[in-house]
Amino acid sequence: MADLASTQSSPSPATDVDGNLLLSSEDARALLRQCFAEFKTGLIALVHVSIETTNDLFEGNAFIGEAEVADFRSKRGQWIERFGQAMTDLFERRLAGTRRQGRRPDFDASLTTLRVLNTFDHEKQASLTSSTQFLYRLTKRELDAIDLRVGALLGEPRMRDVDNPFSPDYVLDAIGLSSRELYPNPRVWRPLMERLLSDVTLGINKSFIKVNRFLADHQVLPEIKAQLRARSELRPRDDAELLPTFLRLFKEGRSAAADQLLALGIAVPAASESTSTALKDLPKPEPVRDSAASTPAGGSPSGTTGASRRSSGWSCCTWPRWCSTWPTSART
Repeated sequence: MADLASTQSSPSPATDVDGNLLLSSEDARALLRQCFAEFKTGLIALVHVSIETTNDLFEGNAFIGEAEVADFRSKRGQWIERFGQAMTDLFERRLAGTRRQGRRPDFDASLTTLRVLNTFDHEKQASLTSSTQFLYRLTKRELDAIDLRVGALLGEPRMRDVDNPFSPDYVLDAIGLSSRELYPNPRVWRPLMERLLSDVTLGINKSFIKVNRFLADHQVLPEIKAQLRARSELRPRDDAELLPTFLRLFKEGRSAAADQLLALGIAVPAASESTSTALKDLPKPEPVRDSAASTPAGGSPSGTTGASRRSSGWSCCTWPRWCSTWPTSART
């Protein structure tokens, strides 16, 4: 009975050691839907807490009147429902084979929505951009693992750019669609999105951790660290292109480093006059003496004894060229 219980509790492997999918297409999509249901539930809880604490969002805002503030508060419940529906629609569209096009879809993209931005609009847009970039940086580590696992379940394990329906792009699409549909005024939806991202970014990263644990527990690439280490944005899809790519990067890096050094404009100074004078004042070594004239047979040069040479600091180590010209009898 214990063996039967352990067999039922541990799912069969979804991928092999090479990352190939072992499940059928229907089973893989069912697993993704199960994972997405838990992921969406966690996100809805996060945004629900955040949007319900936005009573102070427009305090001191001269561009939003009391009527718009009241309208905003009355639609917060609808926003949560619309967010959950947008998440589901985007996810199912991806499973059906429609990839994200890159630009976030707007509820209203007509010319009537165009307007001149003032300082307030620029500040909110810049803050929203900064919050979005921080979300990408914070979740990159977990997102890399999710990309590989979702790519394996979708049958796209070798794709360079996996269109991952769990990625921040899809979360931001759902937030943007819901906000712009219910609040067409940019001076309402920009502050709202800024507040939401500020509140839920850490929670989104925790949700990604749960997604990775869920897929790993279901044996979807459970040992993924080696694959993450081997992954690089510069690695070509075909291994036959590795050497040309390496040579190209080497040349680009070498030329870029040389250009950086040239851009510094460092001028090498010429030798100063004091340095040239100091070099001229250095004592020149004495010429090598003739061994037959200066060294008597059986004695030291010019009658100098070993004791006097040591006391005056004169030695073979000081003038090695002299030592090399002495006869063998004079050096012993």
